[in-house]
Amino acid sequence: MIYNVTSKIMPNAKLPLEYVKNTFDKRNKIAKQKSIEFYKNITNECKDGVYSISRIRKCIDNLFAPNKINYTIKSEEREQFSGSIANILSVDKEKQILQYDGIALFLPLKKNKTEVENKYTLFHEVRHMIDYLYNPKVKMHRINNLINNEGYSNATDYINKFFMEEISSKTNMKKFRKEASDLIDILPRDIAIETLQKIRSHLITEINAYSDEIHFRFKGIKNIDDFIDALNLKLSYKLNFKFEDKLKFANKKLNALLKEERASLKKQFD
Repeated sequence: MIYNVTSKIMPNAKLPLEYVKNTFDKRNKIAKQKSIEFYKNITNECKDGVYSISRIRKCIDNLFAPNKINYTIKSEEREQFSGSIANILSVDKEKQILQYDGIALFLPLKKNKTEVENKYTLFHEVRHMIDYLYNPKVKMHRINNLINNEGYSNATDYINKFFMEEISSKTNMKKFRKEASDLIDILPRDIAIETLQKIRSHLITEINAYSDEIHFRFKGIKNIDDFIDALNLKLSYKLNFKFEDKLKFANKKLNALLKEERASLKKQFD
């Protein structure tokens, strides 16, 4: 089913234009600095090891001050120590407007629901939040286009999840490229381009979040168990996730499709 939905980012769900009008590289550099700033502030705030929601909110609010960002912190119920981030969305059906109202952080909370179980998951998800705020146009543009082509949502969701799955060997990476190409080639070219652009953004923010989490884990080592946890994550990231390799593939595939699209448009007007 094809819709004609437009999107709108509400004032408290974004940073002012002067914060996000730089080039991608400059925005990414600022996001990195903000992630380090949050790590330092929350670590100093929680010297007793208690990462309470009230302290987390204080540090997030200070991070984006004087701007006030609408966000919620909820318990991640899927599995222990996992976390995720989602959009807070609302729809004006009459005007067919999709409103981006803010960000929902899902964190592993203790039974009392007032403290985070794993601080490194917190660092990881806050980096995602920072990335989203410094790239709002990309986020909403992708959502808007994919909703307007809802008939392909199952296929595009499957492809996105396929790119996030673990891969355990070079042989499997070769297999991944073949299967990913086959899946993408099923889609109409315009949908395939939108899907790959969304995947590229997803991969970049995962690379950022995991890189920061690994760095903070090694920085916070206090005993042999901490070292083993940090090393295991670093090895798993390098050997199993292969986000950098997937990003190279996605960029190559996307560039090929864009070249085809430009050639097709040129042919129409010749």
